[in-house]
Amino acid sequence: MLIFTILMLFFVYVIATYVKLWKQKNRKEAIVLLLFGLFIACYFIPVIENWMPTSESINTFLYKPISVYVRSALNINLGVD
Repeated sequence: MLIFTILMLFFVYVIATYVKLWKQKNRKEAIVLLLFGLFIACYFIPVIENWMPTSESINTFLYKPISVYVRSALNINLGVD
């Protein structure tokens, strides 16, 4: 709940600053601010929504088959699979 509140406050800040920069004819800075805001929002969304992939789930998806293969090739049994 706290992260959701911080994220909403961040959105309000980004949109207000975007409008201010756009009115001042600083179009490049406004677009960079929106991209930066989108990056930060995508970073926090996995904490809020379970359907978004996290870095841990991506690493597990990528490296678990390799780990299982190496452990079976070396006959290592950790009891975890």
